Order: sequence, then structure tokens, then C-alpha cells
Amino acid sequence: MRRALGRTFLVAAVVTASAAAGALSVGSPDASAVTGGTPVLPPAPIWKTAPEAIPTRPASCSPTSSPKTSAGRSDSEGARPGAVTAAGSERARPHDTASLTGIPLWPAPPTGANPEDYAANDRTAVQSPPVQPTNWAIDGNNWKLASERTSDTSVSSNPQELCGVEGNSNDLGWQTTTGNPTTVIAILDSGIEWCDPGIVDKIAISRAALPLPENAEGQTKPELENLGQQFLDNDPYDLVASGVFNVAQYLNDPRVAAVVADYGGTFCSVAYNNGGGSDPYTGLSPEDLIRTFGTAKLPNVTANPYYEDVNSPAGFRDAIAGWNFLDNNNDPVDDVHYGHGTGEAEDMAGSADSLNQEVGACPDCMVLPVRVGTSFVATSNTFAQG
Repeated sequence: MRRALGRTFLVAAVVTASAAAGALSVGSPDASAVTGGTPVLPPAPIWKTAPEAIPTRPASCSPTSSPKTSAGRSDSEGARPGAVTAAGSERARPHDTASLTGIPLWPAPPTGANPEDYAANDRTAVQSPPVQPTNWAIDGNNWKLASERTSDTSVSSNPQELCGVEGNSNDLGWQTTTGNPTTVIAILDSGIEWCDPGIVDKIAISRAALPLPENAEGQTKPELENLGQQFLDNDPYDLVASGVFNVAQYLNDPRVAAVVADYGGTFCSVAYNNGGGSDPYTGLSPEDLIRTFGTAKLPNVTANPYYEDVNSPAGFRDAIAGWNFLDNNNDPVDDVHYGHGTGEAEDMAGSADSLNQEVGACPDCMVLPVRVGTSFVATSNTFAQG
């Protein structure tokens, strides 16, 4: 409820700020004209939608025949091979393996395929019922994102109710695309809780602010290639052949391990053990990369030998994983654990097949945390900066 209410206010703020910015930013000699001491502003831009992009109401509704099972789909809609459809049972899910953090690319690329050939694998199979990840039902997504129709015939037979479709039909949309990691969604909100298991591997990090990842022996991918090792793609930053540049690329990096030791453990393990967080994830997070490559001093106040000191993009020094406009630094952590920005990140790009964490509407997209407040309420200046 808190997240939904916050989204309402945030959208209102965006609309208001956008309208104001639009009114003031239209280049015109008349923008500075003054009539009777009152500035005369040009008209705000008019937003138009292409006719083919406008949703249309169905003319009629096909009948539904069977009541829904507990999985939320009528038996007549068909089941996957081996699925049990008796009342009170759950339908079979795809043959995915759930893990704490899920997978950053879903469906997973075939074995031996180039993981960065996103166009070859950025969709689910066209079938009925649609393919869904193992964490489909977490946080009510089995109705919020679903294409399923209600068994209430007074609703399912009414075109004004869109024939009773209960959710956003994301599971059908995924048959066209599940997104890809080159799509980065900025989250202007309360910051990010780095240790959220369903988001930790979905946070976009900056190549411009980071060195090439190293394996446990301190070797980069180009160095390994010079030694004859072959990889599935040509991306020098994709050391682990996942197809996604995220914190997992630095999992065995000895530089990160050294700084983690200086801090007494990973950020998530220390925060969790000290009661500063409630999530079970204790592994590496972007905060550990910020400490290793984006912080000049170690905890003992000595110089950090791995500090990159990169002004990229211009004006945002060491912007490794987003930016904190509230405190004007490179760490957009939600240090008050308000959680709203993290919830928005989950809604948008939560990992598929994670344990006890919701899947996002765009499971293969990445998020960029931009902290503009301690909650979903931000000053207009800070929000505009973000």
C-alpha cells in the first residue's frame, strides 16, 4: 500500500514537473517577453499518441468455460505436459531452477550460445498457457501481471471490463520480448537497498567508472584470451560469460576481496549480521564495488590502492552504480531502509526465478538507482537534478 500510494504521488510530481519544464523550456523569443510586468510564457507542448498505439476495447468477449484452479487459470485453457489440473493443485512451471538471486537473463540462453545475442533469446515461447518464471506468484504477480480472465461471467463477458482480463498481460508480452540488459530504467526515488536478492544482480554498473573484472588469479578476460582461453562473446567486461555486466562479474576479483576484508566482510554480510537489514542475501553487492573502486580511503583512513578516481560522466565522480542527489555522492543507498525505491526496482526489473522475490515486468532490463529523497517525497530541485 505504501509503495502504491508513493507511486501515485511520484507520478503526480513527474507530471507536474514535466509540464512546468515543458512550459519553460520551449525556445522562443517570446519566452522572456513581459506584458504589464508579467512574464508571457509560450504554450506547453501538446503530447500526441499515434493512432496504432491507442488501446482499443474488444467488440465482444469469447466465453470462458471452466472455473479457475488455485493457480488462477481455468482448466480449459490447457496445461503444460505433466501439469496437474485438479482443484486445489498448482500447475507445473517451466523447468527452471530457482535460486536466491534468480537469473539476470530469462529465458536462460542455450548452452554454448553467445549470451549477448539478446535478439536470439529475448522472448518466451508462444504457447497457451504462457511461460512463467518460478517466482510468478510472489507478491500477487500471478494476477497483477497475468493475462488470465476471471471466472465471474458478469465481468468476463463485458467488453467494458476488457473481457475480465485480471492483470497487465505481461506473460503474453514476454512472448514478444523480455527486454534486455541494454535497457536501463532509472529509479528516481528513496535510493536502493543493495542487499535485496531479487535486485542485486539487476543494478546497472558503469564500465567507464570500473576496471576490467579479474578472476581469482588476478587475470582479466583479454589476458585469458591471450593465453588461449575461448569465450562465448567478445565483451571484455563479461568475464563470467553471463551476458550481463553486473556485480557478479567481480565475484572472485582479488581487489574486491581485499577491500571486503578491510571492512570486515561484504556490505550485505555486515549489515545483515548487525541487524541493519532483513534480507537473507550476504554476498557481493554494488556497494562493495563503490568501496573498492569509488572510495579514496579505506576504513583505517589509509589510501585505497584500487581507487579509480574517474570523473564519468562529467560532474559525477566515481558514479559506479547510480547517484545520490540528496547527499551529492556516488552511493545511492537507502540508508533509512524506507524501501520505496527498491520496491519500484523490483516491480520494473526484478529477477526471474529468484526465491521469495517478485519478478519484474521487464525481467531482463536493468535499473539505475538515483536517490532524490529519503522517501517517495522529494523536493522539486532534487527531483529535477535526478
